Amino acid sequence: MPLTVHDRLREMYLFLGSSYFLFLQYLFEKKLLSESEARRLYQSFDELIVMLIKQQNERVIGKRSENLENEDYLQQIRMLYKTN
Repeated sequence: MPLTVHDRLREMYLFLGSSYFLFLQYLFEKKLLSESEARRLYQSFDELIVMLIKQQNERVIGKRSENLENEDYLQQIRMLYKTN
């Protein structure tokens, strides 16, 4: 994963990828999958998860820029002074 991806999304990629890999490894060891089937399944899963993470990262980046543009910091400061 590139460094420009949000930290939580990178963590999700690591956890999901590791979990799925271990699941496929278990199936391979139990002779329920061949090595080539396990590789093919993992590659397909990896392509899908990378696509999902890229889409989610674009949403996160979009929300950040929208929030920065729409924030009224002066109003927030006024509210903090009034409440404290």
